[in-house]
Formats: sequence, structure tokens, C-alpha cells
Amino acid sequence: MKWERESETKIHVAVLLGALTLYTPVLAAEEVVLGSGFWAILSDSHLHDQGSMTKLIKDAYAGVGITIRRVEMPWARILAAIDDVPSPIDGGYPFGKTPERDAIYLFSDPVGSATRYVYYNTDKPFSWKTIDDMKGLRIGIVRGAVFGAYHEQLSARIKSDPGFATIDPAKDDPANFMKLAAGRIDICFCDENQAKHAIAQLSVADRAKIKSAAKPIMDTQLLYVLFKKDARGERLRDLLNQGLKNLSSSLGARGATDAAD
Repeated sequence: MKWERESETKIHVAVLLGALTLYTPVLAAEEVVLGSGFWAILSDSHLHDQGSMTKLIKDAYAGVGITIRRVEMPWARILAAIDDVPSPIDGGYPFGKTPERDAIYLFSDPVGSATRYVYYNTDKPFSWKTIDDMKGLRIGIVRGAVFGAYHEQLSARIKSDPGFATIDPAKDDPANFMKLAAGRIDICFCDENQAKHAIAQLSVADRAKIKSAAKPIMDTQLLYVLFKKDARGERLRDLLNQGLKNLSSSLGARGATDAAD
């Protein structure tokens, strides 16, 4: 009968659609590859979620349908990798913003902040108010790291007067603090969390020697994800910013709900 044929047709169509759904490949989420150096608490492959900043970036991107893959590499190598053609990574974090970098790369909205201090060995006590107080010193700085206006002033002074002070580059912060404890450098610049992690790796005797000057080299440095300055970089930057805004709105709404309860 007619109604039986219609019913059979509907069943056949339903079975066919079910089969198509079963065998239709699921499109994978787009992946963003980001380079990052070790930064205690914020970006660390040994921590759950690879650090608090990594989790924030992952959550922000997840909200706009994108996954991220973190690749750990030295700070200076991250910038070189972004500049490569083709580039093996889409961007890197966490980085501070400078006029030079701003001209070359695209920056996300801030994803964190850091306070930077000057550290010294108590065998050679140190305090400072201006860059002039660093005259004649050997200063340890991690390659690729930037420390704001005072660092820029120091670099400019050394460029105009090479004998003013000596910059001793290091591959990472633990290497810097080992040199500081051994008396091979006079001072070094470092983020507070990074310093705690690096100092903890020293011997008990050496830990006791390391102190921070009262005046920070940089009070609050905003940190960002930076991207290659091209169409893909702009798109990924905008998507991350949208994801960060979505997270902020969600937290704000949740806070308002909790307050109402």
C-alpha cells in the first residue's frame, strides 16, 4: 500500500543518513604552533597544562575552535623561527613589547605580567638608582630578553661608550645565577618567579649569597603572544584576542552570578 511504501522510503533514507553520518570524517580543529621558552609557573613543559599562561592561551583558543601545540625552544630561537620562510611556528610567548619588536611582529592582548629585579652576590653588595650605578660592571642577561626602559638606556650607553659596562649573555636564567654565585658576573636581571626557580637549583651556600636590589629593573612588564606579521598571523592574533575576551566575559558573568547567589 501507498503508506507502507512511504514508510519504507523514510526508513531507507534514515538508514542512509545514519550511515553517511557514521562514515563522514570529523574535521580536526585547526592547530596553532607556538614556541615558548621555559618560564617558571607560566610556561613549563613539566607542569600540568604546561604552565598557567599556556593554559590561558589554550582555553582562549579552544573557545574559538582552535588547538595549540607548544614547542619549547630558546627565546632568541623563537624569534628566528618566526622569521624563517616557511616558518615552523606561528608565534611565540611570553614576550615583552618593544618598539623594535612592535615594528616586526603582531602582538596579542596581554596574557600576563612580570616584575623584573636586579640580582647580586652579597660578596659584592649592590644598590642602584640610575644606570650610572652600573658603570664598570659585568651584567648577565639572557639572550633575547628585554627589561624595559632602563635596559634600553643601558644598551644605548654601552653602544656610545663600550667601556661603560659589559653585557655577558647567557642561554638561560639558571646559567646566569650560576655565574653570579661564582663571581663571574656582578649583577643579572631576572623575573621574580624565574629567579626563585633558578636560585633553588644552586647549593645551599650559594643560595644564601644571592639577593635582589630593592629597586626593580622593571616594575610591571606586560607579556604577550607575538605572531608573524602576515595575513595568517593577523587572523590568529585576532582569534586569540576574541578568545581572551570571551574568557573574560565568562568569568565576569560567573562572578556576577556568584555575587547574586
